[in-house]
Amino acid sequence: MYGVIISALISVAGWLLPKLLAVGGTIAFSMTVITPIISYFQAQVMQRINGAPVDMLNFLVFCGIPEAISIVFAAITMRWAMKAATLAFAKAGAR
Repeated sequence: MYGVIISALISVAGWLLPKLLAVGGTIAFSMTVITPIISYFQAQVMQRINGAPVDMLNFLVFCGIPEAISIVFAAITMRWAMKAATLAFAKAGAR
């Protein structure tokens, strides 16, 4: 009886462990590589916008350009993270 339970637990662990490691690796990769790169580029774009004349800056703020830039860079970050997750799960055999 206990042999069957132990064998089932080992089988579940063997199936689940690669998936958990893939998720952990994807999160670590995203937090240490992707996010700082995108944050740097977003800061550079915002710095260039903030260097514009006051009237132009007020118009851009009125049009919502800073929020749009934040949304675009968040979408890029999400796309890269999803691509990394897809690759990690493909290597872990979780199709």
